[in-house]
Amino acid sequence: MDDVIIVNRFPVWDDEFDAKKWNTKFLETNVILNSDVYEAVYPIHWGPLSLKFAFNGSEYYEASNCRYRVTDGKFLLFNQDQLYSSSVISDSAARSFTLNFCPEFKKKKFAELMASELKLLDDPEYEPINELNFFSKLYSYDPDIAKEIFELKNYIDGLNYNSLYINEKMSNILEGIYKLNCSVLKETEGVAGGKAATRIETYKRISRAKDYIESNFMNAVSLETLGKVSSMNQFHFLRKFKQFYKKTPHQYLTEVRLREAKAFLKKKKYSVTEVCMEVGFEDPASFSKLFKRSFGVSPVDYRN
Repeated sequence: MDDVIIVNRFPVWDDEFDAKKWNTKFLETNVILNSDVYEAVYPIHWGPLSLKFAFNGSEYYEASNCRYRVTDGKFLLFNQDQLYSSSVISDSAARSFTLNFCPEFKKKKFAELMASELKLLDDPEYEPINELNFFSKLYSYDPDIAKEIFELKNYIDGLNYNSLYINEKMSNILEGIYKLNCSVLKETEGVAGGKAATRIETYKRISRAKDYIESNFMNAVSLETLGKVSSMNQFHFLRKFKQFYKKTPHQYLTEVRLREAKAFLKKKKYSVTEVCMEVGFEDPASFSKLFKRSFGVSPVDYRN
């Protein structure tokens, strides 16, 4: 697997679209999707190990009872064989940028990361027996990974398609993701109670609900919904979320809404009332009081 495929225009997914033929590309080589999109809706489909980015807009994915919002500063990781749907609906062109790692590339890289030097010398074709999966979730940009991502994106945007350079970058990025997930695995030790496997599973579930809050802050979010997203008893979820994140889901939702309100206010094209409604608050007066209490300045003064 020496080549790489760059797709600069999303396919039209209609009755004539050959999904099986499309998927074959991802099984045989690394594929990078890099396209400006105003509107696109894709039904549930299969995917390889992938990292999903969006610039100058948002892209939404639905998988495992959760709706994820990918935007500037965040990326979404899906493991191989994840089934999901996706959509982009934007007033201006949003850049969808996805790195798809084919199975062979992934296995060879994992072998290099996990096996001893002697093992790799004795058996260059060695592949790990057990399939390694990452934590499927939204991630904030890690500085080292972000550097590799932007260098690769800028390279491709310049219409440069040298497969050696691109695969070197994808190797570096995959190694960065491996190290990042080692840190996340360490983080799961903070989940209270149970064996390691139980702590990891609990982390995955409450983390999925946290991603849901970050992605759907503009809508009403109920404890019942978060229970379904996390596949947990809603009160068990509430207790575990508060224990791990040191705040309740409602407190975190409020924190996200206020953070997003600051971003809207910086654009200076929305009124305070419009910002209030855009981020999910219902009463402009209460929103203004909460904003000032949190940041020491009113929304009007912050915008100006």
